[in-house]
Order: sequence, then C-alpha cells, then structure tokens
Amino acid sequence: AALPVPYTDDHARQFLHNRIEEHASARGMHWAVADEVSDLLLGTISLNDLAGQSGPEIGYWRTRTRAGAA
Repeated sequence: AALPVPYTDDHARQFLHNRIEEHASARGMHWAVADEVSDLLLGTISLNDLAGQSGPEIGYWRTRTRAGAA
C-alpha cells in the first residue's frame, strides 16, 4: 500500500492503533527495530493475517537512512 502524502500525525496514530488491534485479536504481531545505542526507529517487522485462509504474511519497512546498511 502506498503511504499518504503528506503523512500526518493522525496517519501515524491510526497506524499504531491498527497494530494494537491486530495484536489484541491475534490477527497480527508487530515489532519495532531500533538502534541499540540511540534507540532511533530503524524499521518494523510484522506477521500479518495470522488467521487468514491463505496463511500469514511477513511484512517489513525500514527507514531510508538505514537502507543498505549492514
């Protein structure tokens, strides 16, 4: 899915709310990936559609600043 432009604080709050709902209903699991020193967000890893008929999906995103980093 494409991100809305501009991506507002309301979009971010809705994204987090949806992740909480998916986790609470056992439809998905989501993890934040952060720098161990600075605690800056580097990306996320998700297991989606855990109860779906076609099986779970793995999703991820990463920040541009870390793209290509080891």
